[in-house]
Amino acid sequence: MSTAHEMNALWACVASGFYVGSRDGSFLGYVDRQAEGIWRAFDAASRIVGDYADHHAAMAAVSASAPSGEGER
Repeated sequence: MSTAHEMNALWACVASGFYVGSRDGSFLGYVDRQAEGIWRAFDAASRIVGDYADHHAAMAAVSASAPSGEGER
């Protein structure tokens, strides 16, 4: 089940196997398909969040790991 926090995220596929996420105009992180087929999730500082079987799970992990004020100045 998605939380409101996750549902506010906007994801864009910018290259095959590569997605970037934002929320309210602030960068959340990205998801990158690895050679072995797993999806690796990264936060806004390019730190690994984890490895996932599909890109939906990886996106949810990035969305959930970012504080709601991430990137605001």
